Amino acid sequence: MAQHWRPTGWRYFAGLVVTAALAGLFNRASSAFQVAAGVALIFPSTGIVVAGALLMGWPAVLLSFAALSVTAWGVATTPFAAIYFGALGAAQGAVPLLVGLRERGPTQARVVRFGLWAILANTFLSMLLGIPAAVRLAPTPETPATIAMMASSWFVGDALAVVLIAVPVILAVRPRLLLDGSDRRLFGIFLMRWRMLAGLTLGMLAVVASMELLVPTGIVRCHWLAGFFLPLILIAAVAGGVGGGLFVNALAGIVYLVEVLRLVHPGTTLDLFRTVFSNYTNLAMFTVVAIVAGLYSGRVRILVSTLENQRMALQKNFERVVTALAAAIEAKDPTTRGHVQRVARHAVAVGRKLGLEGPSLEILRYAAILHDVGKISIPEQILNKHEPLTPEEKERLEAHVEAGVEILQNVDILGPAIPIIRYHQERWDGDRSARYPAYFGLQGEDIPLASRIIAVVDAYDAMTNDRPYRKAISHEEAVAELLHESGRQFDPRVVEAFLAVLNKEGIADSSARWPIMERL
Repeated sequence: MAQHWRPTGWRYFAGLVVTAALAGLFNRASSAFQVAAGVALIFPSTGIVVAGALLMGWPAVLLSFAALSVTAWGVATTPFAAIYFGALGAAQGAVPLLVGLRERGPTQARVVRFGLWAILANTFLSMLLGIPAAVRLAPTPETPATIAMMASSWFVGDALAVVLIAVPVILAVRPRLLLDGSDRRLFGIFLMRWRMLAGLTLGMLAVVASMELLVPTGIVRCHWLAGFFLPLILIAAVAGGVGGGLFVNALAGIVYLVEVLRLVHPGTTLDLFRTVFSNYTNLAMFTVVAIVAGLYSGRVRILVSTLENQRMALQKNFERVVTALAAAIEAKDPTTRGHVQRVARHAVAVGRKLGLEGPSLEILRYAAILHDVGKISIPEQILNKHEPLTPEEKERLEAHVEAGVEILQNVDILGPAIPIIRYHQERWDGDRSARYPAYFGLQGEDIPLASRIIAVVDAYDAMTNDRPYRKAISHEEAVAELLHESGRQFDPRVVEAFLAVLNKEGIADSSARWPIMERL
């Protein structure tokens, strides 16, 4: 049995009454949608019956049968004929209940099930059983051509009624029948974007205005202008998925049919054929675009979401590896505990202030965390030595930069960080004979900006934290030394940005001067 969504209490009974009333009203008014005897563009009562059945189950089918039988029209001039055609109309709501439409599976499967049992199978059955009776009851003999046209309009007119009336009602009240969780969320977001909805509405009004102005002149035919609805449906499908596409498709289809009925006056049988089936082709194209574009948009969004989740997972795992390397550095040199984390945090803040963003900022963070990774290769007795280093030990310590580069050079994702790490000990003036000489002799803008940032932040953190060979100095003394070396060891612009970051964190500046920087 089908899974029915049902309101409770008075809402349920009100829904039954509204379903029966609208089914009877639209059935009686079906003649208004005729373009010739026995040929109608749409049978709106079918959409009401199907929607009512899917929302409220068998009671809605039974009440619809009663309403359709009482309001029979056309060739249903006898009680038996009225009951027969009423039963055919109600059966279109009964078919999807009998086969069962499940609220499970991806959107594509739900749409296919709905299309098969609530649009195609039920309307084809109604046409198959209804046309012979209609031909038999017709006051004059029908030709094969008119019978074929009646059968086609019966089937397509019923199917269109479901697409243009039942589908938007289902989307509004029971979207689970057509949309899975991700597409329901997308459709809900689409309905909240009132600016987009207003723009789509204005677009439809513009198409209607062009029809009202041009079609009466005979310059163009109504169905020629229907193509202007397609971009609106496509926009809705891309923005709102299948739900958004079908919802706007229903609005566009109803507006288009109203204009066709107002403006088109077919004459000969050939003109009638062209009028009816050209408009059917347009409406079918609208629906196909809504479904295909909506499904494609939904699949793309799911794929993007999946890839983003995988990227985040890979990044999280990668950061664990980076953090593990940083922890290994601190294990070798316990006095620098927390050093790389502080350097990374301040480096990112300075980089953001200097205009870095996105991947550049992320690479700066990785480089700041790993700038001392080469110390893993330095013996602990050198790293933790309290006395001044010998020339050989100092040379060994300075080799930690190239050692770090060798460790990281086979990690492709860290490729952009390697030159940053290699040159983070360079001086702004390029002086290789200074007390703290440049390693390679690069100077000025030739040094990567990220390297210049790490140089300043690294120096400040080293000065303000204890080392085996000296005690930490005050913030004011460290700032004074940065200012003293600005334009010599450090990029002045980076120093200025870093001091601005420190001030923003609530650390006051000072003009105190620390004249000599110890070994970093």
